[in-house]
Amino acid sequence: MTLGTVQVMSKFPSKEAIIRAVVEDLQTQLRQAAAALDHAQTAATEDEARPENRYDTRALEMSYLAAAHTERTEAVRRCLTHLHFWQPPLLLDAVAPGALVQLSGDRVPELVFIVPVGVGQTLKLPGAVVHVLSAQSPLAVALLGKQAGDDVEFFAGGQRRELQIVAVDPA
Repeated sequence: MTLGTVQVMSKFPSKEAIIRAVVEDLQTQLRQAAAALDHAQTAATEDEARPENRYDTRALEMSYLAAAHTERTEAVRRCLTHLHFWQPPLLLDAVAPGALVQLSGDRVPELVFIVPVGVGQTLKLPGAVVHVLSAQSPLAVALLGKQAGDDVEFFAGGQRRELQIVAVDPA
């Protein structure tokens, strides 16, 4: 819908609904990472992991895996903690963390929500598919500071891509 020269998004999910879905997805990821960590720690320390000879590295490999799962678990916990206390701005004129952005272009998501920390997620919400981007992602970096109507060029996967910002934040 257009009001004068201002483009307005309608029928898109609220920021609160998006953040709630992001948190729920991260909580699921945290449970999965914690279960994988528990399994790797158990596998690294059980009797069957004892080396049968000097070339048997099962226990060592499982301990490396446990360390990786520990890092992943802590990263998800940090994201959840940050999002728990984060309050996105209500309405933005330019793209910044907390912006809900409608895009147009070849091979770009139609709707993105930028969070200050986190990992890329695709959320299927009532009425829309929202791609959640960390503010450090290549697309988010290209969008930051831009406004509705701006053309944006960025590189991803070694390819140059072009898009246009249709709207920033629903009215």
